[in-house]
Amino acid sequence: MQPRPQRVLIVDDNRDSADSLVTAFAVLGHEAVAAYGGRDGLARLAEVRPSLIVLDLSMPEMDGYALARAIRALPDFAAVPMVALSGFGSDADRVKSRESGFDRHMLKPFDLADLERMLELVGNPLP
Repeated sequence: MQPRPQRVLIVDDNRDSADSLVTAFAVLGHEAVAAYGGRDGLARLAEVRPSLIVLDLSMPEMDGYALARAIRALPDFAAVPMVALSGFGSDADRVKSRESGFDRHMLKPFDLADLERMLELVGNPLP
């Protein structure tokens, strides 16, 4: 069964990484938008209205953990599934992600199967 199209917000200060994710989600038939930092991602939430949020953890200014906590504090976005995408994957990193509000912690580099696992978290199609 083909998954329903989703809207994904990707927040990563590495433009190449963010843009690669946008392209990969598009290949799978989904709409993805990139923001290139924590504050930019927070500012774009209302505009994008994502059904899935993918955050890099290591960003200057506002890291992924702080951004996740800020998103969870917003009633309109508190229940949107969030995935931490990071190069750090120790048990302590995964615990910190969970405590910050992430639903899943996945390691870079990603592949299409990883993206499909991210999409399993989503229950709502694009409006």
